[in-house]
This record gives sequence, C-alpha cells and structure tokens, in this order.
Amino acid sequence: MGHEHEHPHEHQHARVNAKVAVATDDGLTVRDTFGGAAYYAVLTVRESDIVHSELREAPSNAAGNLTRAIEALADCQVALARRMDDDTRRTLQQAGIQPIATAVELVEDAVDRFVLDTLAELGMGLLDLT
Repeated sequence: MGHEHEHPHEHQHARVNAKVAVATDDGLTVRDTFGGAAYYAVLTVRESDIVHSELREAPSNAAGNLTRAIEALADCQVALARRMDDDTRRTLQQAGIQPIATAVELVEDAVDRFVLDTLAELGMGLLDLT
C-alpha cells in the first residue's frame, strides 16, 4: 500500500517527435538568419530525445532563395535560427514548417531548448509532427 501513486500514468508523459532543421554555417552554432545558411543541421527528435543528427549542405543556389532551401528540408517540421523575419516565417509556414527564433547559440542546445519549451507547453501531451 502507498505505492500506487509513485509512478502514476508513466505512459502519459509529454513527448515530442519531430525533425528539426537548424540554420548553421559551421555545424555547431545557430545562424542569425535561416535563409542563406551554408548548412542545415537536421536533428531527429524521438520521444523527446535527439536520436539522429546530420549536416545537409544548402543547395548551391539557395543563397537568397529560401524556396530552394525549404525544398531540401521537406522532411522537416520545425526550423530554427536566431532571428526569423516575417517573410521567412510566412514562407516556412506555407511549406508546413514551424519557424522558431531561438536565443540559444549551439545547435544541439537550441533543439533541446525547443523540446523543453514544447514539453512545458504540452503538459501531459504528445507533439508528433512526423
């Protein structure tokens, strides 16, 4: 007795599943703007943990052409950069990608922060963007 509430509803903890594209020029730090990045770090989040990371080279003619960059990230559901102007936000949203501006400097830390912020918003829910 008294043990019924130690782990109530463990299976109902909030979870995040998504592929997150982070604008970067060096693979480590988050770029100021999403468009014109040299690379996009694509991190796969499963059950709120980063399970895979890859570095995709931006399409060679993507500088200044956000649509080309977005085509290369069609499998992603979230996009992170330090700043997101209105045009970039709108273009990403039209492609079904959630734009997020982050103050976090390092790529993996920024994705971790996205997950933690999302979990805080969800409470006991599931964000499965995949």
